[in-house]
Amino acid sequence: MIVYVCLWVISISIVSSAPAKKEDSLDLIKALNDGKFEHALSLAKEGTGINAKNENGLTPLLLALNMIIEVKGVLPNLINAMNDRNYDLALFYDWTPLLEAARYGKTKMAKMFMAKGADVLAKTKSGEGVLNWAANSGDNELVKIFLARGADPTLMDLFTPLMRAANRNYEEVVKTLLQDKRVRDTINVSNGSYTALGFAQRDHDTNIVKILKENGARG
Repeated sequence: MIVYVCLWVISISIVSSAPAKKEDSLDLIKALNDGKFEHALSLAKEGTGINAKNENGLTPLLLALNMIIEVKGVLPNLINAMNDRNYDLALFYDWTPLLEAARYGKTKMAKMFMAKGADVLAKTKSGEGVLNWAANSGDNELVKIFLARGADPTLMDLFTPLMRAANRNYEEVVKTLLQDKRVRDTINVSNGSYTALGFAQRDHDTNIVKILKENGARG
């Protein structure tokens, strides 16, 4: 009996002392948090820590995007180090790296993620898609790219992409969105307080009001 117990203890010790997988190491996250970007770059190229998560569930890629880091090629090399991995698996409350890039208007990063196959139809738990955030950031180029890639322009959390653009007075984004028939067909959708037209009228944005009315907005 004593022999079995000893063997069991030894086996537990061996398992617990087994080294963690290289890609699960926290070294890359620590380097990013410490601002040691050269070291982070080196680790990313080696593939060290690329699948790790911090205490809040952020992967290095999402952490870097949250920090809006583009120092010394850290982000591109994090992307390249992950090769053909599925970026949509790196979730944080359903935030994908592509959604995060859209949120911050990082067009270059968004293009790189999409080149790796990132899903333009991904959405957060509250229903926000890439177009909601691209419209919110006012990045018209990114809005055009997402529309061309088949992103849904009618997704709604509290705002549709058109509402977000009108709310922030992004006239060019409003024009771009209205080129899509799905947006024109849902132009009078309300969040319970305002339609896209309501936001423009509230802000006395006569240009956007005119554009919306020309495309069927009522009110």
